[in-house]
Amino acid sequence: MNTYPIEEVFAEKLRALSERCRPLDLYDVIMLFQKRDLFNLSATMCLDVLSEKCHYKSIDIPTFTSMENHSQKRILDSQWLNMLQHQISDLPSWDIFWKELPHVFQWLKIHD
Repeated sequence: MNTYPIEEVFAEKLRALSERCRPLDLYDVIMLFQKRDLFNLSATMCLDVLSEKCHYKSIDIPTFTSMENHSQKRILDSQWLNMLQHQISDLPSWDIFWKELPHVFQWLKIHD
């Protein structure tokens, strides 16, 4: 079975979150981050893949501040329940995931 490397999935989800700001992308990024030891996720490899993806699309590597400045919080808040509650039982509040996001950028060593 062919699959994408987990670092590529993580990097693509983070890039997608910064560009399209969909609740499922935030959910996936945080869930992968919280289970990074289980998946043997390498911060260095994730950052390398993210850098390549951003370079290919001619966009800046996202930072937490850049995401905060583009109204992502408001969009995620307004769409969280609408887009996820039918897919995820016992869906936590969106802000729990948003509060975890800065830790993702710290782990990747992406600073503003």
